[in-house]
Amino acid sequence: MYEVKEFDPSLDLQEFYTLAKQRGFENNSNQQVLYDTFSHLDKYNVWLLYYNNRAIGSVAAHSLEELGMLGDAYRIAARTCFFTGMDNRNQTLRTLNQIKTHNSVTPQLLIPPCIEWAGRDKKLYISSTESSVGTQRWVHNIYCPALNKTGALYDPIELDYRGSFHWFWQLNVDVFYKQLVDNWWPESRILFESSLADYL
Repeated sequence: MYEVKEFDPSLDLQEFYTLAKQRGFENNSNQQVLYDTFSHLDKYNVWLLYYNNRAIGSVAAHSLEELGMLGDAYRIAARTCFFTGMDNRNQTLRTLNQIKTHNSVTPQLLIPPCIEWAGRDKKLYISSTESSVGTQRWVHNIYCPALNKTGALYDPIELDYRGSFHWFWQLNVDVFYKQLVDNWWPESRILFESSLADYL
């Protein structure tokens, strides 16, 4: 059974941090890089994905006042990680068809909490870089371009952000949610059906 929990310092995440480090998710390997790093911002939040009471993934969202030219904007799907092999699906995201049909943990279980927290009416961006940290290069070269072709992401804006170039892909919330509910996993529907009733 999946659960999504907001970060709280009282959560025991030592196993999660250890596994994140072992699997190369350096940006998820302790509280400082996963959560505290955003404390200078106006708004930020982190969610943990649990399966059978074990934390197996995470995602963050935060305001983008550092990039004033974007207006009232938020970065979503930051600090995204998922430990494959620790849930019943045991699935990795490998094909373009999987990306286009949102057939993976990230769109099904991790992106909706970011959207609902920040607000559907806000400008919501997924950022990518050519960095080799975590899965950034894959997100930049494969994931975001594939979603761009489906209309779920607009064409990116290239910006200097925190000392390096990032591409900011704005989410088309209505298109994304319509695509998601057309391809819902039963587990995702259980968690989010009440909040996404408009798209059914």
